[in-house]
Amino acid sequence: MIRYFFLAATVFIFACAPKPTRVFSDSPVVVRKESQQDKLKRGVVVLDVRAPFEFNMSHVPGAINVAWEDFSRRSPDARGLIDKDLHSITRRLALIGIDPSTSVLILGRGKAGKGEEGRVAWTLESLGVENIELAPSEAFREKKDENLPVANKAPWDAKRQPSLEVTWKELRKKIEGNSLPKAKAKKKHRPRIALPEKNENFAVIDIRSREEYSIDNLSKRTSKSFKFENIDWREFFTDEMDPNPAVMKTLSEAGITQMTEIYLISNHGVRSGAATWALQRLGYKNARNFAGGYEQIPWPPLPRR
Repeated sequence: MIRYFFLAATVFIFACAPKPTRVFSDSPVVVRKESQQDKLKRGVVVLDVRAPFEFNMSHVPGAINVAWEDFSRRSPDARGLIDKDLHSITRRLALIGIDPSTSVLILGRGKAGKGEEGRVAWTLESLGVENIELAPSEAFREKKDENLPVANKAPWDAKRQPSLEVTWKELRKKIEGNSLPKAKAKKKHRPRIALPEKNENFAVIDIRSREEYSIDNLSKRTSKSFKFENIDWREFFTDEMDPNPAVMKTLSEAGITQMTEIYLISNHGVRSGAATWALQRLGYKNARNFAGGYEQIPWPPLPRR
């Protein structure tokens, strides 16, 4: 009887003992993502690219209202191209406290807009300003302390970065193989020279909406076969206007890698500039913006050969 008593007591003790902790994941702890307000607390120069009416209704204290057109050419058929007078641009930027070493926060309408904040970011980076972040203005409805006024800075000798932009001549040559139709040879019996095969590892991404794309696009203007995708510019950004890593899967499924030469196009280089800026930060260093956009492509369409 005593033996059964001790056996029952032993079973009861083990049943009441705490169970070992179950490990559901051995992944490292993820550091808290920086909040939008954290971006504002660092004394950065804040640019707001919304329309003047929206800006005047409500804006972050100390923010400066700019438009992407402020840095572009005035010609109706080349509005997407950066102004040739770079000194004039850097002088204006210096007056609002921006030089290549400045941290800049650009606010806009986010995905409800047309990529204006991304276009301004691309422009600044083309001029040598690299420490740039974007955010929707809606994230700053609860305003904190006033920003300290920024000091003027000296204009700098800006040099355009061709690695961020592609001209129409370059893009057409990629698509068609030649920038201009071949002239007829004067000599009738000129021997043919074997030319090296052209590197076809490039892709053109039209970042406009599906509706815009269906009405007219590059594939309708040439019979030349090339990798051409339509990916809405919003897919390149999160709701907080940070570069969106999820788009990398979309690109991979389309056969586009970080080694691919990527040319982005929109109507006049605004949304494509935003997407280029995002791709650069995601590691696609061969991404370039066709700043002139469809607006600059001459009409009639490319010759069909």
